[in-house]
Amino acid sequence: MLYNAFEPGLQILGQALYTIADGFGAFRSIAAQYFLAEGVGSQNPDGTLKLDLGAWYPVEAELRVMRKVEQELGSLIIFNAGKKIPENAAFPPSADIHTGLAAIDIAYHMNHGKNGRPLFDPATGRKSNGIGSLAYRPSATGNGGVLTAHTFYPDEFIRGLIVAMAAKFKPQVRVQVDPSQPSISKGGETTTWLISW
Repeated sequence: MLYNAFEPGLQILGQALYTIADGFGAFRSIAAQYFLAEGVGSQNPDGTLKLDLGAWYPVEAELRVMRKVEQELGSLIIFNAGKKIPENAAFPPSADIHTGLAAIDIAYHMNHGKNGRPLFDPATGRKSNGIGSLAYRPSATGNGGVLTAHTFYPDEFIRGLIVAMAAKFKPQVRVQVDPSQPSISKGGETTTWLISW
């Protein structure tokens, strides 16, 4: 469900949360006030949000802030926050666009946790459940693919994330919702993204 954690107690790593807050761009100080009202972080002298990058923060608070940002400042701000994720959040190494897009799901699990532990263990390669998935599969032609998002984040945030990750490998990428499938923003459980270059 959009903006509703799939289960109680889910957490986001401070480094990923900082990246999202930084992605609010010119509205960082406003977003900082929203986070502070949720009891998340403290305020830097310049008005921006101060977080412990290695700490875990409640996903529920993050989602309430994101909903408020989208409602009051617009979905473009949410898209831009999604675009920041590949810059600073923890990601596994990727050799090409296909491994990069497939790595989004691993990174999603690396940056979310429960009880102070990430939902992906790089030593074992094991992913824990609780946050859904961002499953990518390449097209048969090799010049595109499909990413199915089963997440509580808004579509524009995920679109920004996909665009930024794909742009690391290909300068011209098209990312659009599959109109023949349901989408999270319209009440569906998943959104299917068509990616081409």
